[in-house]
Amino acid sequence: MKNSRVIARALDISSVLRSPGARLVKRPEECKHMGSLRLVSTDNVNPSERALLIRDTLRNLFGRTGSHFFGSTWPAVARFEYGNIGDIRICKLTGSGYGCEFTRASGSEGCLEISIELEGTAYFTHAGRRLVQPPGQWTVFDTDKPFAIQAPQGSETLILTLPREKLLGSRCNLDELILRPFSTAFGIGKVVCDFVSTVVGELPKLGSRSEPDLADTVCHLLRLSIVESLGEGDGRSHREFLRERIKAYILSDLRNPELSIDQVAAALHCTKRYLHKVFESESASLSDYIWQSRLDRCRNELLDAKHKDRSVTDIAFSWGFSSSAHFSTAFKQRFGSPPSYHRADEPNRKLGTGGHPADPKDHASPVQLGVGP
Repeated sequence: MKNSRVIARALDISSVLRSPGARLVKRPEECKHMGSLRLVSTDNVNPSERALLIRDTLRNLFGRTGSHFFGSTWPAVARFEYGNIGDIRICKLTGSGYGCEFTRASGSEGCLEISIELEGTAYFTHAGRRLVQPPGQWTVFDTDKPFAIQAPQGSETLILTLPREKLLGSRCNLDELILRPFSTAFGIGKVVCDFVSTVVGELPKLGSRSEPDLADTVCHLLRLSIVESLGEGDGRSHREFLRERIKAYILSDLRNPELSIDQVAAALHCTKRYLHKVFESESASLSDYIWQSRLDRCRNELLDAKHKDRSVTDIAFSWGFSSSAHFSTAFKQRFGSPPSYHRADEPNRKLGTGGHPADPKDHASPVQLGVGP
């Protein structure tokens, strides 16, 4: 196989690269449905050309540049199975005899990578730290910092790439999480590992309507695992754990127009007053969190070409709104422009950084919706 053919195969996966500030994207012909599990493998590739394929596939999948390959055994082998769930990219990497080092991010700025070891052992160097990751562990990487991965004896690893804000918010100290080992042998960590593994296996059978819910579930399980691990022996852990349970419950029932704070309190067996107290450290009130989450899901579907044939009202009502007028007003308050400007096929929509619709974080002050469930 000529080098040009190897490069072409590696470049073919560039459709899953993340544009800065945007959702993970695919080429239009690959956006027909969510259940797209793609494969890149060194099978049937000349051993002398495998290094190039592995390096470029890692680079393209994880948005890295300045990379170089170093082998530990010969020949190197690797198999990449990957796909997108909403704004999360999931890849199962199986291989041995390879190592790659990357100096900087390209297209994945502002993201995190989660590595979950299933079999074998992987070796990581990141942000001046080193980690030997055996089965039963997961850890966090910052895509903005240099990174190296090596699997000399063989490993099977799940790697997730997701927006940093989606997982941690703006108040978390990322330094205390980078390359910190979290267990998948028990507790929430085991639930995370089992759930993500199941999602990868079922990806070809999943429908696009389940995308946001599945992506939110993955993030909330990861967040709960972090809270469970960091909160051991800390008096804050109960409140943090409950706050994540509140968010998880809300997002699981976000499409229900009858969702209310009374319902959340009853489901979690606590008073409304205590719910508000637990949530007081967040940037938005509990009521605003519900409405903002609904608006964010609506905006994502408006931007998604898969939903171009659905009306704005249909999308809004599917996420728990019951009034078109209320939805349009709240949407414009949050995003600075009406819903029609955010349609995937709207050529004149208001654009923000990177050619994408303006982000609410670009506004000078947070939006107060003035309504609550």
